[in-house]
Amino acid sequence: MPSGPIIPLILARVSPWGLPPDGEDEGGLQAVGDVFGGEMPGSVPALRVNKLGFGKGERGRHPGRQGNKTPKEPVSKRIETDSMEQRLSDLRQAAEGLLFLSETDAPFEAVDLGVQPREGFSPAYLAQLLGKPAGTRTETQEIGYCLRNMTRAREGASAERQAEAERFRQLQELLLASLSDAQAYRFGERRVEVYLLGWTGEGRLVGLKTLAVET
Repeated sequence: MPSGPIIPLILARVSPWGLPPDGEDEGGLQAVGDVFGGEMPGSVPALRVNKLGFGKGERGRHPGRQGNKTPKEPVSKRIETDSMEQRLSDLRQAAEGLLFLSETDAPFEAVDLGVQPREGFSPAYLAQLLGKPAGTRTETQEIGYCLRNMTRAREGASAERQAEAERFRQLQELLLASLSDAQAYRFGERRVEVYLLGWTGEGRLVGLKTLAVET
């Protein structure tokens, strides 16, 4: 016969799936030593175990359980954002290095004016959206007309100028193909801000901005 103390084996009642039986507190604890008045024979400290038989501290966790996760952005929202960013990236790339020709040659800048209504949209609405003073002269043009001096190369023009005109034609095609109701909007008289804008499939008003000086 063993000479040491006999320690009874206490089995916790669990469900077939390894979870606490119905009606019992999942986080409940069973003190093995409680059976012996707080301590087991042989002065063995009481070990507190959960009902799955795993020892735990003050805030034990069941295997496989994870803490709260940060909510993920909806997939549809990510797709919309990715689509918009891709359009802006395409416009930036197409306009990179090109200059809008006037008395001062100015580069293009990609702009995103957010979701805007198409119904009732007007140059006056856009002027207010851009924070233009009341009475600012506004003008609307077709994209092709606005870029007419840049998409054409005179006969006998240098190869560099012809290549530049070809890039402007490609930019014009990109604006018309990737944006709906694309238009050119001009604000001012001598120092004219020019916006080449249209709507994405998600209803965002995006495009390019540049400057023309006309004295």
